[in-house]
Formats: sequence, structure tokens, C-alpha cells
Amino acid sequence: MATLKGSTIASTYDLLLKRHETYVQGGTNIELMTDTSGATAPTGLYLESGATTDNVGIGVADPDQALEVAGKIHISNEGSAPSAPAAGDGGIIYTKADGKPYWISDDVADVALTNTVAVSADLDYGGYYSLDEQGRTDHVANTMSAPYYRFDGSNDKTATVNTNDINDLAANDTITMAAWINPTATSTEGIMGYGGVYMSICVNGGYLEARNYDAGNGGEQLTNTDVHAITAGEWCHVAGVFTGGNVTLYKNGVATAANSCSNQAANDNAIHVGFGGASDYFGGSIAGASFWNKALTATEVKELYSGASVPYKYKGASQTELMPDQVDRDFSGASSWANVTYGGNYHESGDLSLQSNGVDQYCTLPVADAPTTIGKRYRVSVDFSLVAADKTFTIQSFDGTQDFGTFSATGTGQTFEFTAETTGGYRVKADHSGSAGDFNNFSLTQIGATIEYDGSSATEGFWYDKSGNDLDGTVTGATLENRVSALVVDDRVGIGTTPATQLHIRDDAAEVRILRLENRNDDDNDLTLIDVVNTDIGATYKPIAFGCKTIDADNREGSFVVAVADTDEVDMSTDIRMTIDNAGDVTFTGDLIMADGKGIDFSADASPAAGMTAEILDDYEEGIWTGAITAATGTITINSSFDTFSYTKVGRVVHIEGRARITSVSTPSGALAITGLPFTSASVGEDGSQSAISFYLRGAASAVNSCVGSVGTGTTTVELFENGTTGAGNDMADHIDAGSFIMIGGSYVAA
Repeated sequence: MATLKGSTIASTYDLLLKRHETYVQGGTNIELMTDTSGATAPTGLYLESGATTDNVGIGVADPDQALEVAGKIHISNEGSAPSAPAAGDGGIIYTKADGKPYWISDDVADVALTNTVAVSADLDYGGYYSLDEQGRTDHVANTMSAPYYRFDGSNDKTATVNTNDINDLAANDTITMAAWINPTATSTEGIMGYGGVYMSICVNGGYLEARNYDAGNGGEQLTNTDVHAITAGEWCHVAGVFTGGNVTLYKNGVATAANSCSNQAANDNAIHVGFGGASDYFGGSIAGASFWNKALTATEVKELYSGASVPYKYKGASQTELMPDQVDRDFSGASSWANVTYGGNYHESGDLSLQSNGVDQYCTLPVADAPTTIGKRYRVSVDFSLVAADKTFTIQSFDGTQDFGTFSATGTGQTFEFTAETTGGYRVKADHSGSAGDFNNFSLTQIGATIEYDGSSATEGFWYDKSGNDLDGTVTGATLENRVSALVVDDRVGIGTTPATQLHIRDDAAEVRILRLENRNDDDNDLTLIDVVNTDIGATYKPIAFGCKTIDADNREGSFVVAVADTDEVDMSTDIRMTIDNAGDVTFTGDLIMADGKGIDFSADASPAAGMTAEILDDYEEGIWTGAITAATGTITINSSFDTFSYTKVGRVVHIEGRARITSVSTPSGALAITGLPFTSASVGEDGSQSAISFYLRGAASAVNSCVGSVGTGTTTVELFENGTTGAGNDMADHIDAGSFIMIGGSYVAA
């Protein structure tokens, strides 16, 4: 039986089909039902037809969808893919022998509908997380892979000395504090804090909280929602975003509604991590922390929570004023602003007064007076008074290619934030003919992360700032956990610089120990500090090691040693080549070879010889020189087997010695001399000129008294004299005879 709105319209389905044109009318509901004995019409089929709808409901009365089903839909097995529908005709869901559902359309061929979804474009979650991923409770593991600090909750903290990078924060400036935490307790645990009266984020009563310790401004501001419940022993990411009178707190990227919290000025006080003011010391672990001179957006907080690093545009932010000249900011004197097209309607007198008589008239401030770095984020602040209603101005970059913001209403400290696309400067442009307004107190600062700490910059003594501001935090008491035990890199390593070698260390501080190697072994063992091994041992390159050896363990005396080996490994007990002991003495097991032209520099010493100057010992020689014996007249011939003498030269001092045998003479007479000294003697007036030389004559033709030799100034000759005689008695030549020997020895100073 079929009924229409409760009235029988046909006793059988066949009769209804014959009569449906009569009863299927616009706006009429047709309900097809069978009684318990009927079998031709399906039970619970509802058809709704009207001017705007053609819906079918199976088990659903008054369907509001094209097809609405209460219960299961059974799709029979097609066995193979059906023919694809034409373009614009939608698609077909079907099953195969494997029992899996498939989809086919004109542009998608035979795709199984499994638990995996393939996407070819971005998925927009509308600000939410995907289920069972970032929103799941175990998204943040209870272990932290990177190094972190453990705070005892009593007096441990890190402190950053306040500088211009942060100390100009005024009351109600926009700031953000963020950190990774794992508390051991959840009552009055200060995470981060700053300022004389302390603004902070902390854990209290099991919840995340923002605090203002100035009772005159509302005292503590508590936000204790379930979203921000903090569990002891679990890692989570927290953030407090202060927007000038309000604070929004985040846990794991999820925010609550903003609450009132009047934040304070920095007041030249330190920023702390692990301490929130008063006695609010943090108990537990902190793995990373950052301080921002801007209010992070919800998306940016989520990015930090998801592990994103600080973007380039936010690196190295600071409260430092970037407009160097006060007069360019407050027009208290002759400024660098230039009137370009305002004509006579441009005035500077305690402020900048502009009025236009045409569209796009403008004035400028040069790039050097408001510099920016392309890609960095900035905030410009200006006091503006609108004179002509609805007549606006636009502030742009110097070249007019980037708009920073529009002045449309009166207000002090109006701010515009922008990412620089140029190198800076300003252009203030009239947007209308008749625009009129007054400008004053310009300010330009870089915004972003003023302090950035994470595990990669954590050390025992300092938590190094990665923002670029070098606001390193001094660590007091906190212990460094999960430190790196071994580090393997595939390429060069640079510390403080881009590496030019495999290991390149640079520090620009005036006085700094660039590299410190420390042995913490309690045993009195020797320590190899640096071990350089050449894997391709050859005749030239040998493995080398630098280290320390114990001399007196009881007195903790040791020595620095250098060892070199012919094998592929250095033995610090047998291969030592140089030792420097704790007294400063240097011992070599081999020769000390000086480079050409180099020597040993002896420092000046006033005792025992006052006025001694520093000298360099840079010469040592040993050699042979050939001499000749001459007389004023006549000749003296030396046996060629006995005509060479030796010398040793140390610095400028030349020691000579040797003997000559006379082979023959030919009436020698007058002064006697030996010529051919290896080095010219010092000139007149120089130290050591006119040196005496020992001289011995054996086998003389006639008896002589004791003899003496003298090296004159600026010569290579030894003059020989008979000691104690004058005049003709010094004419030694006539004493020489064949078979005589002349022996000399002594020192002189070379030029």
C-alpha cells in the first residue's frame, strides 16, 4: 500500500507507477511504503520533489540532501573498473574482488580509497592542528634530545646583562617571552622575568601564569585555564605575549583569550631565565628561551612550538634607535629632511608641518639617516596630528617603492611594522590635494628576537645568545644536562667565523683565550691534547702530537711536550722531541734549526751592564780561510800545505786560529802582516775594533822578543809586531827565514 500524507493513493506499487504523474507535484511529499505482506516496493523510501529540491531519503523522512541514508550502503562487487563518466558528470564509487572501495572519474582513474590521502597542494587547517598529530597529548616527548639546563628551584638561574638591545622597553610595550620547560613542581616556578618590578611568566598552582609584581598596577595577573594546566615531569612549550595592557598565554601553541596585565618597563635590569622575580626560582629543566620586542602572532608561536628556528627577518632585533640624529626625529634643529615638492607648504619648527596643493607631493629623509637591512623586520613610530579631515599621508621608503603605513587620524606613537625591501630612508607623501598634518618624534627600531637561547648554544658557564646581539646569559648554579658526548661533522667547522680551514676559530675580543684544553682526570696520567695523524706516512710528513706530561704529581707540576714519530701513531713516552717545563725551560732532543735570516732574540737587561739593548743572535758559522804573509818589501812564500786557517763566527764575534810554514823568502823587510781574514773587521768607533791577536814565531832568523798581532779597523789584515820595541824594532819581516812557522789565535769583531 502507498500513502500520500497519510492517505491511500495506490494499493500496489504498479498502480502508483501508473498514477505518479497525478500525485508527484511541486512541493508534494510522496512516501512509498509497503505493508507487511507487500514485496514490490522498498520499505522506507521517501521522495521529495519541488521547485527547488529533488531529494531522496532512504530511512530518513523529509531528506534535505540529494541522497540521505539512515544505515549502511551496500555496494556490490563490480569485479573490475566501470567506464569513467564524462567530464562534469562526477564520479563512481565501486568495489573490486579485494573488497576495497575505489573511485573513478573522468580525471582520476581507478584509485583505491584507503586510509592514506594523497594531496598535491597545501592543506588549510584554519589555524587548528591535524588530529592525532600536533594536537595529541604525546606530541612533546618527555625526553629532550638537545642539551638543556636543570634548575634546582632554590637559587639557580641565568642572567643576561641589560643593554640598549632591551633596556629601552617602556611600560606596555609589546613583548613576547617563550621557553621549553619541564618542571619538577608546579607552584611558583618562575620561567622568565625582567624589569625592576618584574614581568614574568611562571607556573603556579598547576597552571601557566603571567605575573606583574607591581601592586600599584594590578599585582599578579593569573590565568588558570585547563588549556594551560602544567604537569610536572612533562616537557611543554610556553609563551606569554604582552600587547600593552593585555597578555595572551600559550601552551604547546594553543592560546587562551587575552587577560588584563599591565606590563612594566625594563628599567635597565637583567633578563633572567629560571627566575621570575621575588623568590620565584624555577625547579626543573629549561631547554630553550627567547625574548622578543614584539608581540608574536598565534601562527608564529605555533611555529616556535613546532620547532621552527627564528626567521632571518627577526634575528638581532634591538631597542637601539636606528635614526642616529636627534634633530631628524624631533626637529629641534636643522635636520636632514628635504622638501622635494611641497613648495612653500613645508615647515620645520619643533615638528614637521606639511600641507599639499596637489596629489603625491612629498619630502624625504636620506637612507643614511634611517637605515634598514633588506629582509629584516622594523617598526617606525611617529606622533601625528591630522589637520585636514579625510586627507591622509603615506610614509614610504626613501625611493617610494615600499609603503610602511598611512596616517589617517591624530595619535601619538602611531606605529607601522614592515619587512624592509630597501636600504631605508623615508618619504612622506600626500595622498590628496589639501592633505595637511604635523609630524614629530620619529623613531625606528628593529623588531624580533632580541635574545635567543637553545640547546646548541648551552655551555656550563654561559648560555650563548644566537640572535646576533651577543646577549650571552651567565649561568649560576644550573647544571647542563644531555650535553653532546661526541660530535661528527662531514665538512669544515667554524667558531665565530665562516671556516677557511677544517677548524677555524675566531674571537674579536681584545683579550681572550681562544682555545682552552683541560684534563679533568683525577689520575696523574699524561694527557694528549692534540693528536695530528697523517694516514699517508711518507719521508716528509710525520704524525705529530701535543700534550702534557707529569713531572711532579704531588706538586701538580707538568710540562708541555711535542712528539713526532716515524710510524702512523705517536707514542707520548718515546717520541717526544721538545719539552717546555713549568719553569719555562725548553729542551730539544734534536737540533734547533733557524730559518734563513732568523735568530734568537735576547731581551734587554740593565744588569750588570746598564743600557744593554736587545739583540738578535742570528748567525753561527764554522769554516776555513786561506791566508798570505806579506812584508813591506821583498817576498815571503807559504807552503801550500800550511796556508789555511780556521774560523768560528758567533754573531759578530770571529775567532781565528792556525799556523803557516814559510817555504822561501826574498829579502823581506819592514812591516809584517797576515792577510785574507774571512770577515772585514769593525769600523773605527764600533765595539771591538782594533782587536789583539796572539802571535808566535818559531824558527826566526834572529832572536825576537814576544810577539803580538793586531786587527786594524775596517780591514781583513792582522799586523804582526815585536812586543816592547818601537821604530825599526817593529820591522818583523827581516826576522823571517825559510822553515819558520807563524802561529796565531784570537778573536775580533766583524763589521
